[in-house]
Amino acid sequence: LRNKQTYQSYANYSDHRRRNVVRLVYTGTIVPNSDEVGRNLIIDSLRFTTFHVFTFIHIGGTRDFDISFHNFSYLDLFWERYEQVKHLPEWQNFEIIKISQNAIRNITILFKNESVPATDIRYWLERNCKVVGDLIPIYDSNKLWIGGYKIKIQLRSEGNNLIHLPNIINIGRDRGFIFYPGQPQACHRCGNRTHLSSSCTKQRCNKCGQLGHTTITCPNEIVCNLCDSQGHSYLNCPRSVNNSLPEALLTAFTPEEMMDIEAECHSDRPLPQEPLPPEEKMAVSTVTRGKATGMEQLTDSVLLSFLEKKLESCVNSLPTATATEGILVPEVPMGQLNSSEPSQDKVPSPLVLEPIQGAPWGEVNLPIFEPPSPLLDPIPGPSEEHPQVHRSQRGRQETQ
Repeated sequence: LRNKQTYQSYANYSDHRRRNVVRLVYTGTIVPNSDEVGRNLIIDSLRFTTFHVFTFIHIGGTRDFDISFHNFSYLDLFWERYEQVKHLPEWQNFEIIKISQNAIRNITILFKNESVPATDIRYWLERNCKVVGDLIPIYDSNKLWIGGYKIKIQLRSEGNNLIHLPNIINIGRDRGFIFYPGQPQACHRCGNRTHLSSSCTKQRCNKCGQLGHTTITCPNEIVCNLCDSQGHSYLNCPRSVNNSLPEALLTAFTPEEMMDIEAECHSDRPLPQEPLPPEEKMAVSTVTRGKATGMEQLTDSVLLSFLEKKLESCVNSLPTATATEGILVPEVPMGQLNSSEPSQDKVPSPLVLEPIQGAPWGEVNLPIFEPPSPLLDPIPGPSEEHPQVHRSQRGRQETQ
């Protein structure tokens, strides 16, 4: 009993360096050898072979037996088979401890429609699992977006069993597909893993999501497939980004906005040229060493323009405000700029401000600029600026 209580304290032990590892701890009196444990438990009871198991480690004099699998799919299979045999006599004196975390997965999401908001996809994932990363768009070899994302998540669990994500995701009337290693194939209609939806005989309602009746004969209220709430559809869902408040969008850029920023940066980037000879390349690198590249400035300007557009769209959605008062902007007359008077005598004169009617933000007074006076003198004649040319032309006229 004392040994069992001691090893129960290691139930939450985990090592991030080791992957796909589970530990068997013997709590009985006489510790069996590794050959006996490997033959009776791993091969005979769990039906594993060298194709599944990578290493089986046991140090003499200890009670620990570590099993390392080739991938986490076999680790999931271990927990599935262990639930079936844990009540057998050969497993009574063994305690199972998780060494590595098998709930972290890198998943791929593909949609047939590119207009599905990434914010709604992330909200659906947060409702069904724990999101530990950001949505990263997937590009093909030609740098074209394929309409999908990659993201790192952590699956939820019930005891030693993981709650896997479905193979198909529905947001509104758009259907997407989820892939990740170790994902079990299950029926999309009833969730059974023994068959697929093509051979399923059960009926599933698309209105409320329950089994046993069709959409036409559904007596229940509609259920939103984004937030799983009754009384509204995805079109009117308050959790959807299309129905959110503008200030909620000012926190950060969405994946769609980041793709627009990257596309604008790449569009202004010069086309690749032929490679320079080594001596010219060295000269160019010597001249440009230590100077800031134009890409950083371009990125800053693009980010600033997108922030202005985002702020403008949010301001336009706000109610019309009251008229603002005009601001006097000093101006120096153009005639004083060309005069030889000292700068302290050039007293700025206020501009005349005119209100603009019908603006969504109210009345705003903008300055009216007067046309500047001409600054250039008349162009001198040819005799004054080029006397030699003028005399030669006059000589040709006399000769004719």
